[in-house]
Amino acid sequence: MKYWKATLIFTIGLLIQTTFLNLFAVAGHTPNLLLALVSVFGFIYVGKMYGIILGTVFGLLYDIFYGITLGTTAIPFVLVGIVLILFQHFMNVDNIINMWIVSVGSIFAFYLTSWILQVISGSPLGFLYMLKRIPITAIYTMLVITILYMILSKGVRKRPKSRYFR
Repeated sequence: MKYWKATLIFTIGLLIQTTFLNLFAVAGHTPNLLLALVSVFGFIYVGKMYGIILGTVFGLLYDIFYGITLGTTAIPFVLVGIVLILFQHFMNVDNIINMWIVSVGSIFAFYLTSWILQVISGSPLGFLYMLKRIPITAIYTMLVITILYMILSKGVRKRPKSRYFR
């Protein structure tokens, strides 16, 4: 995939996340569409830096337009992108179960890092409050990640079959 296509997908994701995704809220929770895009792009495109670069840019845009403190979304996206690139070498990117495992870890890493940065910047947000909100958001985000993975993985060249790799 070319960078302009990925940038277009992230732009659409940012617009959906910030405008009418609230119409699909479940118990006051909405999926983090940008995190889902960073997770999917960072995992399935081996050797590309889509997750880190676009996650940083769109995380900063999100912070500039909708955040209180600059960097509390962009820095966790960079962290998630780096972790996903590290896991590409150990996991089969063609298997959706591996995508789920990595995505659950990236969701919790994102929210924990974001909470730490918010507390450092002076937010009174409590740790238990953050933990209470994660499960429903994580399930909802996992559903979006699954849909995105099914759509975007069709265009990715699969790993070659060999007698050593199954």
